[in-house]
Amino acid sequence: MCFDPITIGALTITAMDAVMVGAGLAATMQGMNSAKAQAKAQAQQYEYQAQVTELDSALRVDEQRRKAAALTSTQRALYGASGASGGSATVLDVLGSTHENAGFNIYNEQLAGQLGAGASRTSAGAAIANGHNSAVGSMMNFGVGLATQMNSKKA
Repeated sequence: MCFDPITIGALTITAMDAVMVGAGLAATMQGMNSAKAQAKAQAQQYEYQAQVTELDSALRVDEQRRKAAALTSTQRALYGASGASGGSATVLDVLGSTHENAGFNIYNEQLAGQLGAGASRTSAGAAIANGHNSAVGSMMNFGVGLATQMNSKKA
């Protein structure tokens, strides 16, 4: 089989185009994988942050419970030492108010922990979505660039 110089030149250009497309596709795929890996690492960091927030919240709740128990014990001891009746309305009101305030403090700590962890987990989901969108965008850019290049060669 014999080819004339024009056919050989056209085949060389086509082969060079194929190599360029292959190299461009490889670079695009590498960029996509990099974007996904970066997003996964960022999501893992946010998840770790959520776990730390939950642990910190649990420790703060325990601290609030210890403080409430210590305060209630101190109040009871002081009332007992003063000779106030443990069943009097004033003593029960103060102890009830102390218990109620402790409950609010505990609830606030729990809620703050849940909200903080939830925000971190939302950020983790957003990081994954951004990585996916970046990867899809890279592939679309490659396709548009390839189509533009092919159209310019036809003209």
